[in-house]
Order: sequence, then C-alpha cells, then structure tokens
Amino acid sequence: MNILKKIVEYLRKIIIFSLIDIFLLKNKRTIEKDILIIRIDGIGDFFIWLNTLRSYKKIYINRKFTIICSEQVKDIAEKIDFFEEIISINRNKFYTNFIYRYKILKKLSRIKFDLILSPTYSREFFCLDWLVHFIKAKEKIGFVGDNVNIKKVLHNFSNKWYTHLISTSNKNLTELERNYEFLESISLTKIGIELNSILNIDKKERIKGKYCIFFLGSSEVKKNWDVENYAEIAKYIPEDYKIVLSGGKSEIELGDKFLKIYKNNHRIINLIGETNLLETFFLIKYSKFILGNDTACIHMAVAAQTKSICILGGGQYGRFLPYNENLLKNKNFLPRIINYKLDCYNCNWNCKYRLDNWPCISRINVEMVRKKVNELLKEELC
Repeated sequence: MNILKKIVEYLRKIIIFSLIDIFLLKNKRTIEKDILIIRIDGIGDFFIWLNTLRSYKKIYINRKFTIICSEQVKDIAEKIDFFEEIISINRNKFYTNFIYRYKILKKLSRIKFDLILSPTYSREFFCLDWLVHFIKAKEKIGFVGDNVNIKKVLHNFSNKWYTHLISTSNKNLTELERNYEFLESISLTKIGIELNSILNIDKKERIKGKYCIFFLGSSEVKKNWDVENYAEIAKYIPEDYKIVLSGGKSEIELGDKFLKIYKNNHRIINLIGETNLLETFFLIKYSKFILGNDTACIHMAVAAQTKSICILGGGQYGRFLPYNENLLKNKNFLPRIINYKLDCYNCNWNCKYRLDNWPCISRINVEMVRKKVNELLKEELC
C-alpha cells in the first residue's frame, strides 16, 4: 500500500511540475550567460565542494560563473569572490510549494547558459535533475552517480536530461575525491587533491581569549552522542578555556540539558540558535578546536583551518568522513575521528538495530573521546 501511495505521489508531482514547465517555457526572451553550477545539497557537502573551487577557474579561464545553491549557504557563497550571480533556493519549498517553485523557475526561464555543471554525485530527481532539465543550456554535464537519493527508474529517465554523464570508478571514494574526480573528467587532466581554504576573509573575534566549541546536535538525532557525555568531557577542558555551545535552533533543548548537567557554568557561552552560518564559521575560525557529531561543522572547521574532533557513526563511513589522508599533503587540519567499528558499517543509516540510539555511536565512551581531546591539547602546548 505504501509503495502504491508513493507511485501515485510521484505521478502527481510529475504532472504538476510538467504543467508548470510547459507554461513557463513559452517565454522566448532569454538572457545569455556563461557557466551555471548547481550545488543545492547540504551545508557539509557544500563546504567539502568548496575545496575544488579554485580548480574551476583554472579549467575555465576567463569564464563567468553563476551558482544555484541552498539558502543555507548563500551568506558563504556571497563572501567568495567567484560568482557573477548567486541564485539561492529553499530545496524543501521548491519540492512542496508549487507557487514558490513557479517563481524560481520563472526567473530561470529567462536565462540561457552556455554550460551547466552539476557536480553532485548522489543525484536527486525532483529538484536537482529537474533544474538541469528545465534550465536552457547548450551543454549539461553531471555524474551518473548512484541510487542513494533517487529511484532507479527515475534515475534512468533523468539521465536523458544531460548531454554528458560522467561515469566514475566503483571504488568507495570520499566525497572530496568524488568532487576532484568530476574535475578531472571535465578537464581531461590529473588534478592533485588539496584542502583549499577559499574563505580568506577576516572579521573581528566575537569571543576574546581561548575557547573551544561543542556542537551537541546533528541533522539526525540518532547521530548525536549523549549530552551527558559532552558534559563529562567539559570537565577535562583546561580552566583557561571558555566552552562555547553552538548549533541550530532545533538544538536549543540539547544546550539547556547540557547546562543543567554541567555545573561550572561561568565559563560556558551558550550560542545555540543565536548565530547564522557565516557567524558560526567565524566562531569556528577563531576557536582552538571544535568537538562535534557527524555534521557540517566538521567540514566547516576544515575550511576554516581549525582543528576538530568528530564522533562518527558507521552509516556512510568513508564517504564524507574520514578524509583520505593518504592523498593530502597538509594533514594539520584533518578531523580527528572517533568511531566504534561494527560489522554492519556502511548500512547507509538503515540500521538493523531497532534502538533509540545507533550502537556505532552510543558505544563510543567518554574515555575514547577524552584521550583524543588530550592529544589535541598537548599539540596546542607544543
């Protein structure tokens, strides 16, 4: 029954979205533009991808770039002296709100690009692939990719919307390696993998003195290491450090719980829900280190060239984290990973254990994290 409902919903979306397209494509007036990059996935994915940005300029010399990105990363994209135009979208609204979708597509219907680049490996049908299909361009390049975010039948159908699809190796590569694989395919040259901090921008420090940051939450509650454990780790942070709590508004309760457990509150600065993405980036940039779950903050720390410790589960182990240090010259700011290895790793978060917390995370104990924190603190003293 659930499968039938999904099929009906898919067909409904396809019919309505197609009618919107037909109505808008009547617009014959177009503005000619150069290259469009579509990168509408999550914050962490965006920060990983930023490492490749300089290479685009080397491949497409003297070309002008437009980007379609998520609203969440618009502030970051605006701080990079790279894009001629930035078009931001709310991906959820683009999928669920027909009026919002119409307004976005109406704007895009007036533009024709020379080239569209879609460097997202795990494609998605109704937002990413549909944008590639709708937007006018002479050439459209993307990954063949996998079926993590798209049904096979829809994947096969939307393959036809690209003029060229990049087939990649079947190796289990990290997301950073996939991004460079895309570049090497479009340039036909070998490009060395680097961690490039393209956000070379400065701003006054918000917090004076030494501090570290705890990110207590993540996009999935089951990825979260227990708040009580974070409070226990706080006891081992030197007294001359302030401890900043950071995260989104959905994580305010986690911060409140931490403050109830940890009694030495005079050195805690709770900023959960109080900073936007750019402000969070600067908090990370000026911190001594961050400690967090498998979330965007870890990739932001790499971009900010700040040391980080990540409590990592096994659902997609090796894809986003850990970074493949064997391919990188500069290893100073690679995230330190703490994980508990189980034989069910790489389940794509389809956990076979019907528990409130995923065991690959809940079995990571305080002592494992304390040792990693001590190692990092010793490095600071050297």
